[in-house]
Amino acid sequence: MLVDKNSWERYFKGFSILDVTSSKPTRFWFALIENYGTHDPDLLPRTRIVSINTERPIENRFIVSEYAHFDKISLAFQSTPFRDVIGIDLRCNVYSFNEKFNGEENPVNTRWLDNKRAPAVSRAKQINGVVYAIAGDRMLFKRADIEQWQLDNDLPRPTERISGNGSVLDFGFNDAAAFPNGEMYAVGGRGDVWHYRDGDWRQLPFPSNEKLDSVCCAGDGNVYISGHGGTLWAGKENKWENIVKEEWSTVPIKDMEWFDGKLWLGNEYGLWYLKDKTLHHSTDLLSGEVAACCGRIDLSSDGKQLLSASPIGAALYDGEKWEILFNTLEFA
Repeated sequence: MLVDKNSWERYFKGFSILDVTSSKPTRFWFALIENYGTHDPDLLPRTRIVSINTERPIENRFIVSEYAHFDKISLAFQSTPFRDVIGIDLRCNVYSFNEKFNGEENPVNTRWLDNKRAPAVSRAKQINGVVYAIAGDRMLFKRADIEQWQLDNDLPRPTERISGNGSVLDFGFNDAAAFPNGEMYAVGGRGDVWHYRDGDWRQLPFPSNEKLDSVCCAGDGNVYISGHGGTLWAGKENKWENIVKEEWSTVPIKDMEWFDGKLWLGNEYGLWYLKDKTLHHSTDLLSGEVAACCGRIDLSSDGKQLLSASPIGAALYDGEKWEILFNTLEFA
């Protein structure tokens, strides 16, 4: 058992799972957020980062950090050139863990235009083994080392923001992804799509100005982009097809991963997969008990495991079978 009642009461009770990542097949990381209604409404809900190492006995397999000033943190694991677990929140605060350090680093500095603009970091994302901080105003920061974030200066800031005629919500980025050869796509704002290849970034003509949330460079050679309400686009460069047109979700698709020959899509409220240009809920493949523990997703750095988590639990898929890691409702 990954979590027992005693460890649930110590580490999970009163919190919901917000995000998830793994640093190796036997070590899982969870970002927890304090349940609404249980804290001072004038303060941010507390954030906990819980590491579970299954190679250890249950009484000492947990490492826990807690913060009162983090705002909706996201997690990612950097596997090269060093092995760090990174958490970044909307306010650009940074948490990191390695074998020598466990704590808070200096924030990512997103300020520009003489410090008059400072977009939020949308998420931390591992891309080909390296963690990026993905932010508004078309900012991508590559993690070079501890407290060293390299801004990609080849991406231009939106001129509309300089003139004051545009909102930060109109421009990228909310997500980025890449193929193994380094070809990258970054999306966000309202139809703001950028493509990187052979050392150059260029903006792509995208056939919609809807809000864009996430992107996946998939194993079938397509690039998938999710839009407002759960719409889905497939294509590359200048050719895009709107394969899911109707709006069916009230919350954004936060994650998309290609695994086991399928495109998986997830957020805090569920897990879906794409088949024959149709989205299916995970209950079409999984038992209700497993599906209840699925939502946010993260692909292991070796590409052999798909980790998923809902606010109440987590599950793991190795390409052959799904395994429930834990369901906290068993202890409530």
